[in-house]
Amino acid sequence: EQALVHFQTENTDACPKSLSALATEKYLTKEPLDAWGQPLTFRCPGEKNRDGADIVSRGEDKQEGTADDIKNWDL
Repeated sequence: EQALVHFQTENTDACPKSLSALATEKYLTKEPLDAWGQPLTFRCPGEKNRDGADIVSRGEDKQEGTADDIKNWDL
């Protein structure tokens, strides 16, 4: 989320295309993966965080929309 805020303050675009774009443009050192080595789901603008992004780990079962999902708006 901090990389997204940094991106938004330096760019006219409200949202980067992806987390990969944040890494390519050096806002992140590398594309983040969750604790299970899976890419995070990134939606910008977010449905929950309209001024930012929704970032979701699909959790241990690797299925989005299940009880073990980890969502940045719940943290």
